[in-house]
Amino acid sequence: MDALLAHQEYEAGIEFLAHALPARYAVWWGCLCMQDACGENLASVDRDAAIAAIRWILEPTEQSRMAAMALADATGPTSLAGSLARAASEVAGDPRSPIPNAFHVANAVHLASVKGDPGGMRRRQRSYMELGIGVANDKFI
Repeated sequence: MDALLAHQEYEAGIEFLAHALPARYAVWWGCLCMQDACGENLASVDRDAAIAAIRWILEPTEQSRMAAMALADATGPTSLAGSLARAASEVAGDPRSPIPNAFHVANAVHLASVKGDPGGMRRRQRSYMELGIGVANDKFI
């Protein structure tokens, strides 16, 4: 991760973290990035999907997984919150293992990084990568 940061390979770092973090940590990291990028500016269906993802993080049960799946299905493929709900919905096993399809978390973090001023995208990517490293080190859990 230090080498990726030093060489400004932020997109690769985001992809790596999405695959390497335990499922609950990965979805939590995505939620933190979404909060930074969107704040309270979520459509109601996206807010519901975000809440479902967070509920799964707090209580990774089959019931919360299925609720996340239903709300992920209600959002579109470009929905940041929907990507996180989809990621949570695909974790049928141990939430401490890596996420089965980390694409959804990486997609959410990439979507968060393009929100706002286009000139700030690289700064946000670095910030989100550093945030993911912090999550991995239990700083934000």
